[in-house]
Amino acid sequence: MTRLTRRHKLLGGFCGIVATAWGIDLLTGGAKPREANAIPTTATATEPLVMPPDPADLPGIVDSLSRPPAVRAALEIDPDLRDPFTSSARILATLPAMSEQAEAKGTAKDDAAQPVAVPFEQRHVLQGVMEGRVPLALIDGTLYRRGALIDGYRLERIERDHVILKQGASLVTLAVPTDERP
Repeated sequence: MTRLTRRHKLLGGFCGIVATAWGIDLLTGGAKPREANAIPTTATATEPLVMPPDPADLPGIVDSLSRPPAVRAALEIDPDLRDPFTSSARILATLPAMSEQAEAKGTAKDDAAQPVAVPFEQRHVLQGVMEGRVPLALIDGTLYRRGALIDGYRLERIERDHVILKQGASLVTLAVPTDERP
């Protein structure tokens, strides 16, 4: 005789409960729709039926709505509320002054010295190395594996206390900072 596992016993118990509920539902007539208990009455209209306006009357309706001053004031558009895709008069008035300022800044930037590029070693810090089957380097708070690209440099080697990155012919070495406490 085969032994049933706990899983099979639970599944059998669940199926038994479902079959029992289904049988009770069939015997009590729960599967059949119930009849409505509505009492038929005669409908009487208390309000007259209002039909939508005839499209030919639409110009007259619009004219009647636009004549009273109270309605006209309510329909008037606030000058601050405008089409968001068009420029306001205030913006159009400031455009020439803004373009002059931009031109002045542009010439000042051209006259200023170009920023010096910061070397890779100064932009990035090796915080640690994780050795294992797949060694990982923690650079700037992100874990990288060998072959990863960091600012155009490919991570070539991961050693216990340093990593070597390569871009073309140039090699960069990042070392784990040593803790120099007295």
